[in-house]
Amino acid sequence: MTGGLDVASSRIMGWNVHQYFVDHPELGVTSEVIYYRRLRGIWTPDNLHLNVSHEQIVDMMKGFDVLIFQKICKDGSLPALLEAKKMGIKTVYIIDDLIREGIPMAENADLVVVGSMYIKWALKLLGVKATVINDAYETPRDYHKTDYSNDPPKVVWFGTVANLQKALQIKWMIPYSYDIISADMPGVTIKWNRFTVWDDIIKRDIVVIPNLKMYDEDKAKGNNRLTQSMVLGMPTIVSPIPAYTSIIQNGVNGFIAYKDSEWVEYLKALKDQKLREKMGTRARTDVIDEYSQESICMEWLRILNVSSEVRCAE
Repeated sequence: MTGGLDVASSRIMGWNVHQYFVDHPELGVTSEVIYYRRLRGIWTPDNLHLNVSHEQIVDMMKGFDVLIFQKICKDGSLPALLEAKKMGIKTVYIIDDLIREGIPMAENADLVVVGSMYIKWALKLLGVKATVINDAYETPRDYHKTDYSNDPPKVVWFGTVANLQKALQIKWMIPYSYDIISADMPGVTIKWNRFTVWDDIIKRDIVVIPNLKMYDEDKAKGNNRLTQSMVLGMPTIVSPIPAYTSIIQNGVNGFIAYKDSEWVEYLKALKDQKLREKMGTRARTDVIDEYSQESICMEWLRILNVSSEVRCAE
């Protein structure tokens, strides 16, 4: 895997799925993590290599039925994947960002799993078939917002440094209390912590999830930030990327801002406590089953075609 539990993509599409199988042995999957990189800060394409020898990784792979590569694609990654196939091991490649370096891995893996329809479309243009598996939310099922009474409402943004400028622009549109949650960047009011972030968000009233310039990298993002906010019962305003527009019914379970003036319009609308509660409640109802850890892991079982005891390695 790309990194440890503090790297979002590794945690959500790797560690959490692995842990679910560990916690549910009745499903017939023995899951083991045989390699991950310890990263400091955010991942970059330079982090996506195997930092072990070919001989070591071949020895690690022995005895497994399925080998899953989560985003790792450089240096010894492709030789390891090809060696696994020679050994009769089914290979799976997970790619949840547009990474050119990952294309050879996707072209050679037995199965490619992506985190959004946009990545699936991009790979299709290259002749690579992929299956979309969405991100599961991480909070307990019964954990959600119940108090919508703040007046004026408090707004919160959480995301990557690439979208901070847009978040700061929105901050000055309406004179609400506005918090920025992130690990380490200018303008942060709450330091991101995976153990406390959802408590921090639930104390606010509106979640904004903007994308700055809508490059391909932005459009390729998955559902995680949105569905995690929705299952908490939070009303959201988002930019129109495919992973969001496929979930949001505009004005029903959230708002989609196609232009700057709509950020202002929707922030003003959500000053209404009753609308916030109605929208947040509907949002939670719409995602609580479909995006649960159980539901997403059943998707993994289906695509892995598990019919008997198997050993999976990541």
